[in-house]
Amino acid sequence: MKHRIGNIGTLDLRHATQASIGEGVEAQNIGALIFSRKSADLIAKVHAANIGATIECNGELQTTSGQTELTRGQLAQVSEPVTMLVMGQLIVHSDIDAEVLKRSVERLHVFGQVYCPSDLMVAVQSRVGELNGQLVSYPGDHQLLTRSLIMDSARLSAMPDNSKIAVLGKLSIASDVSAELVERKLASLWVQRHLSLFEHHAEVLLGRLHAESRAQIEVIPKAYEIIDTPVRFDNSDVQGWQDEHLYFLSRVEFAPDVDPDLLAERLTAFQAKSLVLCPEALKSVLQARCSKHQTRIITYSGTLITNEGQATIRASQLERAEAVTVVNQGVVQWEAM
Repeated sequence: MKHRIGNIGTLDLRHATQASIGEGVEAQNIGALIFSRKSADLIAKVHAANIGATIECNGELQTTSGQTELTRGQLAQVSEPVTMLVMGQLIVHSDIDAEVLKRSVERLHVFGQVYCPSDLMVAVQSRVGELNGQLVSYPGDHQLLTRSLIMDSARLSAMPDNSKIAVLGKLSIASDVSAELVERKLASLWVQRHLSLFEHHAEVLLGRLHAESRAQIEVIPKAYEIIDTPVRFDNSDVQGWQDEHLYFLSRVEFAPDVDPDLLAERLTAFQAKSLVLCPEALKSVLQARCSKHQTRIITYSGTLITNEGQATIRASQLERAEAVTVVNQGVVQWEAM
């Protein structure tokens, strides 16, 4: 019998036999095909339109997806060298000893980014097999923060004086943080993606930016409030505003019920680094409060469907709506009508 499958992330043949594989395997796409010395002959029985990687593993295999963190404590539990297959992001922590890493990890196969301390770069590189992404180093003497965050006055005040921090993602410094607090609390700062700060932070904060920081830097006028996640505002939200100055780092959407006169009264100015989605009736109000040459305003009517990854638009979604606007920044599949 021939086994037929569609798309599969991992096909593990390490323990397969001639009897179990039968006449073979047919697949559309295979992310990683895993085999051992004993099963190497069976690879010829796998037929796929696309195989991302073919990986040999003769010992223990650990498979993870999403964001995976490798720490000293995890390696202490490893008795035999392990092969790691990571479908996503791998973060190597600075508490790991290079020799322990070499003894504990046979191979690292990563379909995504790898972040490791600069002093472990050579050791990590010696264990990397398949890598579908970048190998990025961060300063190992910095406290590692693995998520994007907004650093406000309360959070910064709670940190020890002269802290060194490394941020894997986006860092936004809130407007309530004083330059004096930054000067006392931060000795060094490394940011991987994006650093947003206000004008009154700029001189002291940029002076503490690590020489190897990779961040794109955004300096924001003091009067503005940062909003760094996708957001949707309806009329009740706008009613609570008063002389608002808003700075959007991600997509912003205004609902159809937002009153144009109310918006004109409550929103003084805004800047947007991503898309602004609004009904046609709000476009002129928004254009009057931003830089028209630097802001992408897209109008919509009826039901709004947005997508930044992968999505399927179903017939039922279209049948229920008088009008549909689709804003696609990824891959969309249409269900047959």
